[in-house]
Amino acid sequence: MLEVGFTKSHIQKCSAYERHYSRSHSEKLYLHPDLTISQMYRKSFVENFNYSFRKPQNDTRGKCNKFQIKLTSTDEDKGKERIIKERDSDFDLTQCAYEFKKKKKRD
Repeated sequence: MLEVGFTKSHIQKCSAYERHYSRSHSEKLYLHPDLTISQMYRKSFVENFNYSFRKPQNDTRGKCNKFQIKLTSTDEDKGKERIIKERDSDFDLTQCAYEFKKKKKRD
């Protein structure tokens, strides 16, 4: 969870203005009406934490994730060796297909 101090300092970075005609009645400051809390948090997460709010373009493959789950759930060494060989073989096939596709795209 974000600390109050961090959130406060982030909000204070935004340009705020006073109401012109009734400023003698209130010390309240106003942010631009088009600015939303959602936009402020998004900006904070991107600038301060380098987080993103969308799915990465290059993500892990479902098949790779399945191999990883099998590896972590298998205790015996022979089983792990078999899964690693299967994973590596699949990876080699995938790389060949990727290279073929890339070469075909260039030609």
